[in-house]
Amino acid sequence: MNKLDFPLIDFHVHIEDDMTLERVLQLADERGVRVGVVEHAGIGQTIADDDDMNRYIEKLALQPVYKGIQAEGRDWMGAFSEYVVSQLDFVLTDALTFPEKDGRLVRLWTTPPIRINLRQSSQP
Repeated sequence: MNKLDFPLIDFHVHIEDDMTLERVLQLADERGVRVGVVEHAGIGQTIADDDDMNRYIEKLALQPVYKGIQAEGRDWMGAFSEYVVSQLDFVLTDALTFPEKDGRLVRLWTTPPIRINLRQSSQP
């Protein structure tokens, strides 16, 4: 535990390359931080359906981490059942891709921002 009166938690930890789960747990212990492990999830992502999500949750089940996903795309919820998402501790996403009034998507993290000509099916 850290020396503060509140817990330090990093909810955006990816397991990849040299950053293995074992390494993450070692660093968290050394630094007095708890972690939330996330994997990209949504249509066409590493976790793309309930079966993928169940395997991911099972892999982390006995680990001292929060289990989460980094939801990708505006349609990510359609890839998973409500039940399997409820087994997670958290879901994070960002507002770096959003629709303009005309339905085009804007990706803010690119320079200049990229506009994509797609329309949401719910828009008139």
